[in-house]
Amino acid sequence: MMTDRIDNLKTIACRAIDDHSLQLKEIGDKIWENPELGLKEYYAHDLLTKFFSEHGFDDVEKSFVTDTAFRVTASNPDPKAHVAVLCEYDALPEIGHACGHNLIAEAGASAALGILAAIKAGLRGKLTVFGTPAEESDGGKLFLIDKGAFKDVDAAMMVHPAAINSFKTDYLSIKSFCITYRKSAHHELKDIWEKLNPLDAAIIAYNSISALRSKMRPTWRIHGIIADGGVSPCVLPEKSVLKYYLRTPTEAEMISLEEDVRKCFDSAAIATNCTVEIELDEGHYKSIQHNDAMIDTFSANAKKFGIISDPYDNCKPSGSTDMGNVSHEVPSIHPKYALATNANIHTREFAEAAASDKSQIVTIQMAKTLAMTAIDLIEDSSLMKRAKDEFNERKTGQVETK
Repeated sequence: MMTDRIDNLKTIACRAIDDHSLQLKEIGDKIWENPELGLKEYYAHDLLTKFFSEHGFDDVEKSFVTDTAFRVTASNPDPKAHVAVLCEYDALPEIGHACGHNLIAEAGASAALGILAAIKAGLRGKLTVFGTPAEESDGGKLFLIDKGAFKDVDAAMMVHPAAINSFKTDYLSIKSFCITYRKSAHHELKDIWEKLNPLDAAIIAYNSISALRSKMRPTWRIHGIIADGGVSPCVLPEKSVLKYYLRTPTEAEMISLEEDVRKCFDSAAIATNCTVEIELDEGHYKSIQHNDAMIDTFSANAKKFGIISDPYDNCKPSGSTDMGNVSHEVPSIHPKYALATNANIHTREFAEAAASDKSQIVTIQMAKTLAMTAIDLIEDSSLMKRAKDEFNERKTGQVETK
C-alpha cells in the first residue's frame, strides 16, 4: 500500500531529525549568537555547509552564485520528483535575529536531514537545499532565480517563525522608487518670481499621492518620504528627492497602482517646469503565489503535531519576501508558525523569543512537517500534478482587469 510506504518514510525522516536534535538546535543557537547582515553571513554559511558536508549529502557547493549562498543536493538514483528546501540566515541591523532567520536555517537543515534519511531508505526523489542570503536587504533568492537555479525544481518550501500560525499569508509585492526633481536645464531666469523650486515638485507629488489614497484598495500600501528637500531655507534647492515603496497583494494590482503613482510623479514635474527622474530598485519582491494543494498537505502534516493554522484572511496581508519571487517560478509554500510570544517580528522581543527553548520545540515540529510534505509530494504523483496544475492556472490568470 502506498499509504503504508509513505507513513514509513515519514517515520524514518522524523526519527533522523530527533536523533540529531541537539546538533540542530546548536545551529539555530550559534547563528542567533552571531548575527550577520545580508551578503555578509560568512559564519552562518560556513556553519551550515560544514553540517551538510558532515552528514552524507551528495554534493555541497559552498560558493553558489554569491559568496554566502550555497546549494546542497541528495538524490535517489532514479528520482521521480525534485523538491527544494530553502534556508535563510541574515539578521537585522542592531536587533539581530528579530525575524527569526536563525530558526529558518535550523528548520531547513533539519528538514533536509529528514528527507535525506528517507532517500537513503528508498524515497525516489531529489532534494536540493538552497542557502539564500540577504532576504532582508538585497534579495538573495532573486540572484538564484536569475542564474536558473529553480529550472529543474518541481516544488519549493520553507517555514518562517512569527507570532501566529498562518500557513497561507498574502505576502505583498513591493517596488521601491527613488524620484529626483531638478530645475530644467533650459530655464533662463528673467525675474525673481520665475525661480524654479524642485521642492515644490516634491511637495505636489507627495500631496497628489496622499489624495490618491481615496481610490486605493484597502490592501494596497504606499510609504513615502522626502529624502532631500534642500540644505538651507536661504538656498534655493538644486534638486529634491522622494523615496517611495509600493505594496500590493498581486502583481496585477501592482501594475495598476504603479501606473497611477507614476502619473503623480510626472504631473508634479509638469506643474513646476522641473525635470523628473524615476529610478526603480531592481530588487522587486513579488507577491506570494499560493499553492493550496501544497498548503493543504502541509496543514494535514502539521495537524499531527497539534499545530493548526489560523483561518486565511486576505484582508490582513503580511510584509514582503523574496520567496514570493520563487513562488512565481515553481509551486511553493511559505507557512508562518507561532513562537511563544505576542511580539511582532523585527522587534527586540521577537529576537529574544527566537532564542528560547520553547521556540526550538515548535521549530523541530515544523521541520518534520516540511520533510513529511516533501515526502508526500515525491511519492504521490497525483499530488504533485495537482500542485503543478494549480501553479500553472494561477500563472496564466494572474493579470486582472483594473
